[in-house]
Amino acid sequence: MRDKFLSGFNDGSYEVRAKVFCSGYDSFATSEVRGSVTDEPLSLEIDVTAPTAISTHVFGRTFSVAHTEPVRCPQLQSHSSMPYIITRVKDCEGNAVENGKVADVHIYSYFSFICMTDTQYSLVVNFPDESKAPDGTYEITVNANAGAPSAEKVTDYGNNAVKRQVYKGITIGDECETKNGVTARLGLVKNLHSKDQSSITMKNSTIARALFATVSVAAVLVYFTTRRLYSPHRGSRAGDENRASQENATLLREKHSRDFINTRESSYGSVI
Repeated sequence: MRDKFLSGFNDGSYEVRAKVFCSGYDSFATSEVRGSVTDEPLSLEIDVTAPTAISTHVFGRTFSVAHTEPVRCPQLQSHSSMPYIITRVKDCEGNAVENGKVADVHIYSYFSFICMTDTQYSLVVNFPDESKAPDGTYEITVNANAGAPSAEKVTDYGNNAVKRQVYKGITIGDECETKNGVTARLGLVKNLHSKDQSSITMKNSTIARALFATVSVAAVLVYFTTRRLYSPHRGSRAGDENRASQENATLLREKHSRDFINTRESSYGSVI
């Protein structure tokens, strides 16, 4: 009924002025008995919306979940329904862990849970040392007991329970993180090496095509250049032959003229 009665209001703080009327009072009762209005406003806090998880963070051996509003941690009891399930699913080498679920009594004894009221509104899970919680990859379920209405859960201050949520891939332990980082880097280097090999193959193929095209163009240029050089040479040679023939003809004509003149002079002298 609470959420139905207040469903028309947004979450927040309100001030209320109350006016009270009584019925069946004595006819001689004073006006204060018949009804009254509060002089001081009453404060009313409305909260019908459950918190929503918005981000997660891992630092060392601590895991935290930020919410949209302040959350309240339940008081853990060894004999009650545990609101958390913690399971180790992989070791630092990435091998699957069988039967990695942490016992409720172990969670109750060695793990700690803190609900922050600052702006992060975080649920913080502190892991014990490696002897109690070996390094590896974990999964954490919050409000695992959501199906039990009377069980204690993670809620806001309006008693609205956080939605049951499973958080996976939580790596606990600095050494484990280092190994995972090295593995990731090795995988990255391998991928880059494969890409480099592919790039080299593509580059070699491109270079070969470029060289072939260059040689083809060069051959064509040599062919046309040779033709251009060869054609003027033939024409020049023919011109030289023509000029030589003309010069020889000119020399012959000049020689004939001199012979003719000498012959006439010789004949004239004999007549004299």
